[in-house]
Amino acid sequence: MPRSELANREIRRESAHRIFEAARIVFAREGRAATMEEVAEEAGISQGLAYRYFPSKQALYIALIKDALHAPESPRARLEGADSPGARLATMVSNMVILRRDCPELTRIPQLAAGDKDLPSAFRRELMQHGQRMIRSLRQRIVDAQESGEISRDDPDQLVVALLSTLDGLSRIPAGVTALGGASSFPNPEIILRMLSLRLQEPGKGPGANRKSPPSAPPERGSS
Repeated sequence: MPRSELANREIRRESAHRIFEAARIVFAREGRAATMEEVAEEAGISQGLAYRYFPSKQALYIALIKDALHAPESPRARLEGADSPGARLATMVSNMVILRRDCPELTRIPQLAAGDKDLPSAFRRELMQHGQRMIRSLRQRIVDAQESGEISRDDPDQLVVALLSTLDGLSRIPAGVTALGGASSFPNPEIILRMLSLRLQEPGKGPGANRKSPPSAPPERGSS
């Protein structure tokens, strides 16, 4: 008995999904150098079938980037007392770390695409605007937590650069994590918070809040 149109649509949907998930793995590992042949091999299908669902490698690559950029941001970490600016900042940072641990392809693919000059210019602008929105949001949370006295008053722009550089590094290590002993080697979000002086404190008790100035050096002998 021939399959119904509904059954055929379901088969096509499952095949497209398998190709897409395989492409995530391959493009996160290889970037633009990935080939449709590698994607088909990862998906366990023929290369011709992969092209039936995605007309070109670039079409598949752009679909992956768009999917990563617009993936729903479900809360992964909820800290107690998350109404304070410092707790909201810590939650944001924790979620960024956890996302890189649990779904590395969602951050690795846009990271690779950001420097890809072969992408259409309109799409590159979309990528840049997405990154700028995220940076502005992170900087504002840092400033808010500084004003509430929950974190140190280091230069917020330098904190943004330090934090994003750390996250960028975390996005690059999935292959090395296995060699180091598996997922347990991935840093706990709390470690990142401590590294950047973002560990929550009581308002007014943050790092440096009550720091005393060092005593003045005694005048040199013979000086007036």
